[in-house]
Amino acid sequence: MAANPGFLRFASPGEQRCIAREVLGLYNCVVVGAIYTLPSDFGSLTQPEAFFHPLKRCVREHPFLSVIVRDIQTDKPFYEQNPTVQLSQHVSLLAPSDQTVTHAIQAALAPELDRPFTDGIPPWRIVVLPLKERSSCFIAFAYSHVLGDGASGAAFHRTFLKALAEGDSSKPGKPSETAPASLKLLAPPFDTPARLPISWGFLLGPLIASFLPAFIARLFGIHDAASHVDDETWTGGPNAQWGGNLATRIMVKEIEAPVLENALRAARDHDTKLTAILQALIVGALSKAIPDPKITNFVSQTVLDMRPAVGISADQMGNMTSAAYPIYPRSSSPKGTFSDSDWAVARDATRELAENASRLRDQAIGLLRFVMSVRMWMLGKLGQRRECSFELSNLGAVEVGHYQDGPGAKITKIIFSQTASAISVPINFNFSAVKGGEGLIYTITWQKGALNIAEQDEEDFVEGLCQTLSQGLENLR
Repeated sequence: MAANPGFLRFASPGEQRCIAREVLGLYNCVVVGAIYTLPSDFGSLTQPEAFFHPLKRCVREHPFLSVIVRDIQTDKPFYEQNPTVQLSQHVSLLAPSDQTVTHAIQAALAPELDRPFTDGIPPWRIVVLPLKERSSCFIAFAYSHVLGDGASGAAFHRTFLKALAEGDSSKPGKPSETAPASLKLLAPPFDTPARLPISWGFLLGPLIASFLPAFIARLFGIHDAASHVDDETWTGGPNAQWGGNLATRIMVKEIEAPVLENALRAARDHDTKLTAILQALIVGALSKAIPDPKITNFVSQTVLDMRPAVGISADQMGNMTSAAYPIYPRSSSPKGTFSDSDWAVARDATRELAENASRLRDQAIGLLRFVMSVRMWMLGKLGQRRECSFELSNLGAVEVGHYQDGPGAKITKIIFSQTASAISVPINFNFSAVKGGEGLIYTITWQKGALNIAEQDEEDFVEGLCQTLSQGLENLR
């Protein structure tokens, strides 16, 4: 491997999981978009080269934007540096839309979530959608999960905005489409044994469960996965039978500023965080939408950003997440009201999420290094029962930077979405907001057929979840 001058490092087990999912056609990309107000001297939105200067800054600052993954069909994939990035290959321009902003963004995101990346070049692109308001556009940064997690998309937009604010887009002369690779070193993997130690007790549970009949494992409370589902957990339909047939559906919704402010005020009054409240409200919405009395509980896969725990800057791209798997009983107040007991549960969940996000020992992602072949492990999930009821990923209030002395560039909203899971969870809830901004936007993505209901009823089902969730946020006191 030393003979390859572009070799950077081998992929970690967590990164191998992302690689295997995409190679097998079980996942495609993460998309973090932002609504920009562009500088008055910005070039034409119909010309790709108008974006080259700020993109060069992004490539220079983020080494993952100039890498390709090689040997992807093996159990030893590795990152290789491309010496240059041809920016014209990474810019897609859309025609202006006459729809409302939310509907225009939803229509723009829908095809991007399943659109494959071009072989042989770094797997990322920006998609530019001009909006009705002059000098305003939506820029979606779509990228392979192999390059980074959701917070990585926020880091990209911080760099892009800084480049705009510091005048990169107004540099004289025609910009070159060739960006040299970053001179910065590629970040080491997050999920190393040194960073994420695993105790014998944490390891032996899944190991023993894999050899026992399922009914015996359940009898003794031993689980072969990080999440703890039982026969009465709602998990939607089974995992996909095979890969390569992605059919992501998406819905984009906005929580207006007064509703968000009310929710945050209630959270402070009850010593909770918004993520824990959202978990409970999603369970309430699912409880209302799924009246089957045989369903008594729901399991969330709640994504945790581990950067603070290991002292890594929020501006560093890469996969630095783990997950918590809280179990919720069917909500007894599915109409969106929060009782005293609901607040108590939310406080406990807040503490548990904070503890999980600060603890490096016995993180679920660390178990992957004990898997002989991540690729074969992934194949073994095809057609099996899903492991959770839903995923909740909350970017939180993203700090994008403010440049009052600059040429007028700013970000007003952040939109976070991802390909639906062909395996793992039947439905994803993705939340994001701009720190100091107005409101919150969330997306729901699901795989066609994954909800275990008639496909023609899926949109109405998800719309009902959104209405219950919004009503629940409004009702918080």
